[in-house]
Amino acid sequence: MAKSKTESVKIPMELMSKIIRMLEYLEPDLDEYDHTIVEDHYDIVLALKNKKKSIELRDDYSRFIKGSSHDMHWGPHIENAQHKYDEADLPF
Repeated sequence: MAKSKTESVKIPMELMSKIIRMLEYLEPDLDEYDHTIVEDHYDIVLALKNKKKSIELRDDYSRFIKGSSHDMHWGPHIENAQHKYDEADLPF
């Protein structure tokens, strides 16, 4: 399979939320599916939830920056940096 030049895609947040809800609803039965499929399912749901949280945090941070003085910016910046550090523990 040829490698795509595009490494990421943009989808509306509403669609991302629907995908997450659907995957959570369709949680695989451990007895019915291969163990790797179950692991992939949980990894995908976790990655999508973390991406959604990261986007929401970035949006909140942007709104905060636009609405406050320069001296008050360190709190959200540190929280954003901590979230990126936590995101590094994802399985892929």
